[in-house]
Amino acid sequence: MVSATQMAGGGLRGVAWVCAVALAFGGCGDDPRPASDADAADTRADAWDAWDAADGAVDALGDAESDAVTDALEEDTRPPDVDADSDTADADTDVADADADDAGADTAEVDGADPDVVDVVDVADGDDVADTEVAADTEVVDDLDTLDDEASAAGPFDDLAGLTGAELRAALLPRISGQTPLGYSANGLAREVMWAVIDVHGGRLECIYTGRTVAGEDPTAPPLGTAVAPAIDTTPNQDCRMPDGTAVPGGCVFNAEHSWPRSQGADSGPAESDLHHLFPAYDMANNRRSNYAFGVTTCVANACEWAENGSELGARDDGTKVFEVRLRYRGDIARAQFYFAVRYQKAIAAPVEATLRAWHADDPPDDEERARNDAIEGWQHNRNPFVDRPDFVAAIADF
Repeated sequence: MVSATQMAGGGLRGVAWVCAVALAFGGCGDDPRPASDADAADTRADAWDAWDAADGAVDALGDAESDAVTDALEEDTRPPDVDADSDTADADTDVADADADDAGADTAEVDGADPDVVDVVDVADGDDVADTEVAADTEVVDDLDTLDDEASAAGPFDDLAGLTGAELRAALLPRISGQTPLGYSANGLAREVMWAVIDVHGGRLECIYTGRTVAGEDPTAPPLGTAVAPAIDTTPNQDCRMPDGTAVPGGCVFNAEHSWPRSQGADSGPAESDLHHLFPAYDMANNRRSNYAFGVTTCVANACEWAENGSELGARDDGTKVFEVRLRYRGDIARAQFYFAVRYQKAIAAPVEATLRAWHADDPPDDEERARNDAIEGWQHNRNPFVDRPDFVAAIADF
């Protein structure tokens, strides 16, 4: 069977090469060394003038804390020991910024990466004393650096903080409804992207319900529509293993699980291929879940109608048959349901919503889920706001 990923490999290869080039060249910069001995002398003089000004500011503090900071600064800038047989000091030993407030907290930085770094090196001038070489810009502007950090840390939905209920839902809708549909059937890419990129970790796909794994699809395969990849492979089934790594004889076919059931509104249009609520699933688990509502069962393991690795199909306390998700991914499922309800303006039944809220609290977003959110945005150009801002769940009283 031709792999699913063999159908979008051209685009994936392009993405891989762009990333490789960016990583390869992203750290390049100009050599900060002076062009001549005269320039070096001028640069050293300027550097020690800058240091004297900073040292004076520290001395002006006039208390015990100032003394401690000054000691730290002096320790950081003390010229390194020089071997008697070598004119080379401990070259490129980075010290902290000359700002007194940062003296105790700064860590070594890569030489040349930050213009605010002062390096202690021995310039080849024939003596055994380490000289100070300063990058082109010797200003230390920690306040600006802090502002830059705060700006880059701002999330895509942070400006909606404080909104609640219908007002928050209305504000979120235009932010998340303009996605690029990937398509599900025929020439659709949703399953291919999921099985080759989005949900592949260490080369393997994991069933969201059972923890079984299979080998992921090849992201470098020929693109969709070529002679070697005429159709989507909808059933990954290579090297099936149980969660403990035990091989499963005969394999285990994987499907795409629509966590919001297709029979309840996810059977067409962008909803059918929306990766924010699609997950890889072992076909037996996918079939047993069917379109049953999520809930907490009253049965235990083998006493349930079906159970594997913490996920169970059975009755809840009012007798309604429900599907319980294992702890590792129940929060992911809950946030997928909240997303779908807002994005496609659907309603979640009260008993189900109560369960999902508890699952959201029990299993908050982790790095894997946040990375998945980022990766999906790269393909369909929208995000799940409840992964970025889990507090928005409490801000909406009724889904």
